[in-house]
Amino acid sequence: MVKMHLRFVICCVLLNIGKSKQSEGENFFLRLVDGDSICSGRVELFYNDTWGTICDDYWDMPDAVVVCRQINCGFAQSARGSSQFGEGLGVIWLDDVECVGSESNLRQCKIRMVGEHNCNHVEDAGVICNPEHPPKPSIYSGKKSGVFIKGEDVKIKCSTLGFYKASMFYLYKDNGPLPLLTKSPASRQFTATFHLANITDGHSGNYSCRYDSDISGKTYRSERSENVDIMLKEYLPAPEIVYSRASNVIIEGQDITLRCQTQEQYEHCRFYLFKDDETNPIDSQMASNTQSFVHFNMTEIGQEDEGGYFCKYVVIVNEKLSFNSSFSDRLNITVQDEVKLRLSNRACEGELEVLYNATWGKVCGRGWRISEVEVVCKHLGCGFGKSAVSTERYGFGTEDVKLNYVHCLGTEKLLWNCLSLSWTENTCFDHFRAHVTCSEQPLKPSITVYRTPSVYMPGENVTLQCAIAPYYTGSQMFLHKVGEKKSLLSMPVPPNQKSVNFTIVDMQSKQTGNYTCSYDIDISETVFKSEPSDPQPITVRDEPPGPTLSVEKDPPNYLPGQEIALQCKAPVYFTVSQYYLYKDTRKSSIMSRSVTDQDIPALFQITAENSNEEGEYMCQYETNSTGKLYNSTLSDPIKISVAADIKLRLADGGRPCSGRIECFVNGTWATICDEDWDLAEAEVACRQLHCGFARSATRSGSFGEGSGPSWAKNLACNGTESYLWVCPYQAVYPHLCPMTNDVGVVCSDQPLEPVINIRRPIGRFSQGENVTIDCKAPAFYRGAMFFLYKTNQQAHLQSRKADDYSNTVAFLLTKISKFHEGSYTCSYQVMRDGRPSTSDSSSQVQISIIDKPPKPKIGFFGSLGQFSIGETALVRCVAPSGYYGVTFVLSKVEISGYITSAIAKTPGHSTILYIKDIRSKAQGDYVCMYQITRSGIVYNSTFSERKSLTVSDELQKPQVTLNRPHGQYLQGQDAELTCSAPKVYSSLTFSLYKAGNPNVIASQGPMSNWSAVLAIRQLESQHQGSYSCVYQTTISGRLYTSAPSDSLNVTLTGEPEGAKMTLTTMFGLYVQGKSIRITCIAPEYYNARSFRLIKDGKDTGRTWTTTQWTKQGAEFSIANITVADSGNYTCTYEAEISDKSFNSSYSNFVAIDVIERVEIRLKNGSHECSGRVEVLSNKTWGTVCDDQWQIEDAQIVCRELACGHAITATSHAYFGQGSGPIILDDMNCQGTELFLWQCASRHWGQHNCNHLEDAGVICSGPKARLSLSPDYDVFVKGDSVTFKCSIQRHNTSKRLEFLRNSVYILHEELNPEDVSATYTIDNIGENDQGYYTCRYSYKMGTQWIKSTASDPVPLILSDSPISRRRNSSGPMNRKRIIGLSAGMIIALVLGLFALNRYRKSGYIWERKGSHFHNLQPLITNQDDQDRTEDIDENSTI
Repeated sequence: MVKMHLRFVICCVLLNIGKSKQSEGENFFLRLVDGDSICSGRVELFYNDTWGTICDDYWDMPDAVVVCRQINCGFAQSARGSSQFGEGLGVIWLDDVECVGSESNLRQCKIRMVGEHNCNHVEDAGVICNPEHPPKPSIYSGKKSGVFIKGEDVKIKCSTLGFYKASMFYLYKDNGPLPLLTKSPASRQFTATFHLANITDGHSGNYSCRYDSDISGKTYRSERSENVDIMLKEYLPAPEIVYSRASNVIIEGQDITLRCQTQEQYEHCRFYLFKDDETNPIDSQMASNTQSFVHFNMTEIGQEDEGGYFCKYVVIVNEKLSFNSSFSDRLNITVQDEVKLRLSNRACEGELEVLYNATWGKVCGRGWRISEVEVVCKHLGCGFGKSAVSTERYGFGTEDVKLNYVHCLGTEKLLWNCLSLSWTENTCFDHFRAHVTCSEQPLKPSITVYRTPSVYMPGENVTLQCAIAPYYTGSQMFLHKVGEKKSLLSMPVPPNQKSVNFTIVDMQSKQTGNYTCSYDIDISETVFKSEPSDPQPITVRDEPPGPTLSVEKDPPNYLPGQEIALQCKAPVYFTVSQYYLYKDTRKSSIMSRSVTDQDIPALFQITAENSNEEGEYMCQYETNSTGKLYNSTLSDPIKISVAADIKLRLADGGRPCSGRIECFVNGTWATICDEDWDLAEAEVACRQLHCGFARSATRSGSFGEGSGPSWAKNLACNGTESYLWVCPYQAVYPHLCPMTNDVGVVCSDQPLEPVINIRRPIGRFSQGENVTIDCKAPAFYRGAMFFLYKTNQQAHLQSRKADDYSNTVAFLLTKISKFHEGSYTCSYQVMRDGRPSTSDSSSQVQISIIDKPPKPKIGFFGSLGQFSIGETALVRCVAPSGYYGVTFVLSKVEISGYITSAIAKTPGHSTILYIKDIRSKAQGDYVCMYQITRSGIVYNSTFSERKSLTVSDELQKPQVTLNRPHGQYLQGQDAELTCSAPKVYSSLTFSLYKAGNPNVIASQGPMSNWSAVLAIRQLESQHQGSYSCVYQTTISGRLYTSAPSDSLNVTLTGEPEGAKMTLTTMFGLYVQGKSIRITCIAPEYYNARSFRLIKDGKDTGRTWTTTQWTKQGAEFSIANITVADSGNYTCTYEAEISDKSFNSSYSNFVAIDVIERVEIRLKNGSHECSGRVEVLSNKTWGTVCDDQWQIEDAQIVCRELACGHAITATSHAYFGQGSGPIILDDMNCQGTELFLWQCASRHWGQHNCNHLEDAGVICSGPKARLSLSPDYDVFVKGDSVTFKCSIQRHNTSKRLEFLRNSVYILHEELNPEDVSATYTIDNIGENDQGYYTCRYSYKMGTQWIKSTASDPVPLILSDSPISRRRNSSGPMNRKRIIGLSAGMIIALVLGLFALNRYRKSGYIWERKGSHFHNLQPLITNQDDQDRTEDIDENSTI
């Protein structure tokens, strides 16, 4: 049976994108451009008479399947993005294409509106189709390692990609030519599972599969899948044993977890843990059915736990059958017993220091939080954590840091049980050190209300939420009103929750005040009371808080004709019914807006005509609460100014309505620079000057040079504005626009002529067709009335008004005849100053009526018309692009006339016609023609040009390939050549010949396959030479032989070819302290036994492990890399062939450059904590692309630069375009990373962006610094003190606030150049005591950004004069002196109390040095609770 080709591509196929809401009559076409074949390339779409591209967002295999199906190119091989076939030109028509894969054309897929996208041509999509083969299947043996035990059952699963149904699956072993097994697919026709039961040594080898797919009665066979190995071993692969949640230093008393994990997941698997010897396991655990690992927990580890740990696992099949694994490598545990903590200043406060390797060092303060302090205080027996501070200390080197980037949950008992980035490698590259302050009381809770500002109407209910730290278990929470002795409310904290809500119902004005909360926690029957929270003010009044009024321009200075857009927004939680706008006074509103959507602010729009619009604007809202209407306070005012002294004129034009444009601004006549100056801008100037319509926009000082400065450039008018200065523009800096670039205009009484277009390039039509003529005015004349004229006729044929948003109309001439022949023009009419004005007539278009449609084009696919006997010829016929829905007829030219060979219908204007199973009689000339039906009448085109088809008795030569890419083999190996014939013949016999030898070397056949593997066994030196193959087949009883294939050389070599070396890293960058995995893959046809890693020509001696996906690969791991690991790496392997060992040549070389750190910076922002993100790579600063750029990514940047928290993640070059390389793309930070380079991303330097997509951040900024003068520790009543708040420089206006106990006191408005403000208290009194902080806010665009508060500074009073000194180290020493005076009293009371009785606290008290360890505060309410117990006489203190 003769096999037939899959129908090839129709290059342009009619396509309607249904989901883009286009009309049914608009035709789309697809084509593939710039590919290696007609079935590969960039996908382009024809729409609106223009070819455009498709963006690769969401572009994947299902989309490629639909494209290949639609253009008759068979099967999808791959979907390509990132303009792999080159960048297209023109528009981008489609974006976000999401097909399922079952659609017949793209219009059935989910897509955006046509023309809507957020891409550039760097992201053009493409496809590669395969007309002959379905995509190769995937194959899986159930185990990544491919290791099995004798007696196991193996299930090999072969699966298509899910887009093409299979009719039959085939399983092959060791690349054999015949299938080992065949199997029909499962019910969904996409998969089949081959069962190998009770496997033995004979089952070892590599397996592959393929499948058949039936389409339109034809069978197409896929390529073979990749190989999977089945290896039989005595034991299952060894597991891996690693630390889980442990640092690289193990300390006495620490809790550690060992993780034992397998490569595979088993249904019933038990793990065993061993120490030092293999006879007796010390622990065992059953793994979950969904996990491939278990955890072995070791608590409070000691010296006796030192040793070598290893594990194994047993897979249980049933009660009688189980399989053992090999033992894992050993993990040696060494316990450090001389590691200690201390605080530098005093027992329970100061910088944290660690004794390690017999020296004291600091702890890195980066990321230092209260949860870490809580653990330190618990570790040292100092009660509870109170504050976490990262102090900046200069004069310390990086070698002083012992512990880096500690991360605690707060529940750990020892600091060693927390995660840390590193002990032995210092990665703390700044001067911040961890500071600890402990307290006898638990950390104060937080209190919040669900309203900002916290203003309520009488009768409303108020809910306050009180929350404790996540590592505390609260027993009872209390709500207090400041100034009242008793708590208002209390309730227990529910189990597993960390907050409670208190609701005060029916609030009245007398309940206005500050509210706090506190809690009790119970530790081993000892109750500890927390500090009260910061106060939360609650205000109850009849007037809601004022709204926020904003305006787009900053400063709000307007020119005549510009639109003033004022937005009024009420605080959330207030339901607004009406907004009001006031000007200068609140006596009566000038505008009001009803509210339909609470989330949308009210917009008040005012046109700035003159100075009447100047003044102060305020707004107010009306809200309903508890059944009553309330009017809010007025918003802060915005002062609007309107420039009245601005005018426009034309100069040096010779007549009133032409000349150089000059604008009177800032007291002088200025010109406009000609950058981007065009007709739209000229039209606005002519309209403003009452000079009619723009005829031309002049540049380059065509009306002479002006004498004044340049005022503006880059005007971007749409042509409909009333004033030129209403258009967006850029101010011109002095000397940047020479006078020779001054712009001008020529105005006219008539609008510009329109553009006329007939929707067929040649203008020739058949009788009965419909003709569409487009008439298009300039873009700024929308909604005009258009007229169509036939030359030499005064009256118009048709008139039509354009839509209000359109500048184009389409005139339709139906069922045309000879009467319609001739020339056509059009014009349009617009209104100007209340009068109609008609444009000049357009140029002419010609309509010609022909008796026959124009002839089509003809060509052969894939050849010059030369075919072998038995082949199928594919002939492409193409009608002119204006003819759709045609029937093509292919005819052979004979002396007697035309003999029809094939007929095909198509909805487009091209198709493929087939001449099947060619014989000699098919030789000759061929033509094609097409038929169209118009108004019920059939029209036949003229015949195409002739194309000659020749038939040869010699079959096409086959293709030949070797199983080695370079034809190089080792002595004793087998050379296999694959000989492939065209897939049009059946019953083939293949033969292999060596050059100079007429005898057949090897042969196969007759066979039904179109290819055969011909082998040369046990190669020796005499086998070297050139080889080719031929095939033979019988057609109509006659034997035909093909021409010989191209020749391939087989040579012997002394060493195996080099491996392929690659390296991977989690972050795509090699930073000191991280790990590198280097992979060395030997060719699959060598039995590689061992591998070596070579650096700079020397063997590194590093150990290797077999890669998971192939036994032919080795993986080398370099942990904690340093700069010394930089160099050029290569690898070799040892292969065994015929019981001989061979060392391979070197693999490719890979350069590894390890850097100490990665620097980032922000550029072009208003201050150092905002701007474009730039990264230093290879000593060059580059940018980050905004693809996937989100607030989590910005958070990491702000954290790394110590710039507070992220406010906004900006995109689209918000801070301007960078100039260097684009280094990072597709960032995917989780928000917990310490550095930007730790986030997942594309590999460094790989991207599909340009600098229009540069990413940026706006951070809240570094917190302010608060100091006081005089800098005393304690003050006396009547003293004076000045607080100074200092911030880093911002080139913008700022507001600086002072707070006492977190409650606002006052603020100062700062100029852009100011960096500090002061607050002075004269005659200090009792009410002035407290903790003072400051913070600042600044304006970024229309948004106010608020920083975090400064570190608190206490103001402490003494009733009597005392000896005092200046503080040398800030607030910490002040606390120290307070602690000394209060501590002496507390110590005396506690000492006496402890001698008689104590509460059991679950801790052992012991004296070490000068302070107690694990001593919990003994503060309890003895009046309310009587839970005392007698002291144990044997207790020691």
